[in-house]
Amino acid sequence: MDYSLVAGFLVTLSLLLLCIERSLSSDTQRIPRIFLLAYGGGVVCWLILGVVINNSALVLISSLQAFFILLFSALPLRST
Repeated sequence: MDYSLVAGFLVTLSLLLLCIERSLSSDTQRIPRIFLLAYGGGVVCWLILGVVINNSALVLISSLQAFFILLFSALPLRST
């Protein structure tokens, strides 16, 4: 069993649930931008590592997380 895929799925699911919760509420300003920058920077590093070591699970999960971070960071802009 590929535990990296399971771990990545769980982390991505938690980020997705956070995005859904924040998009349903009107209070999207509570999530600080520094969180999005730090988390997004980490995801980009993992994505680069996945490409370098040719790990498809890491590339897939990191790409999904990057998409959700971009989507999540656009929510406060849309609600104002």
